[in-house]
Amino acid sequence: MISLSLLLVYTILGKDKLIRNTVRGDTNRGGGQYDPENNILTFDPLVGVEHINDDQMGKNISDQKGNGKATSPASIFLHEAGHFLNYRNDYEGSSVLFEIEDKLFTNLEERRVIRDVENPFAAKKSGNGESPRTNHGGIPSTFSSPTSTKPTGVTPAIRRQIAVEKAIKEAIKGNKN
Repeated sequence: MISLSLLLVYTILGKDKLIRNTVRGDTNRGGGQYDPENNILTFDPLVGVEHINDDQMGKNISDQKGNGKATSPASIFLHEAGHFLNYRNDYEGSSVLFEIEDKLFTNLEERRVIRDVENPFAAKKSGNGESPRTNHGGIPSTFSSPTSTKPTGVTPAIRRQIAVEKAIKEAIKGNKN
């Protein structure tokens, strides 16, 4: 998987651009992330996102309910590449967008990438089951392949977080009795 992803970056960015930028496959983080300070894009080629409705935003992960739609791991990679390109082309502008909060998209940088990069890709791949997102939320989930849009379960990190949140709720409930 990693070599395929590096080939994709090589194709998108060109040979000279890879020298100063790093792409890492990472199966421990669950999902993707772009670090503009160190210019590192990290992703897991088998982790995508099960979508949530807008009314689920702000809820604890254990209270969120998926809506049956999904973003493939490949689309998550494209999303993070969108951050990379935006920061590369206009670092200060992207940094400003990142600082401006948005209720549904976390911040304006996430809104820009989801609406301008990820959702047009999803619209083109809708026959594959790829779905546009209406927010930056979602449940990090495992998938059988980078292009799959059918979650096979939540990531181990999310499974642990859900268990902790449920244990805390039970403990609070027990203390009230």
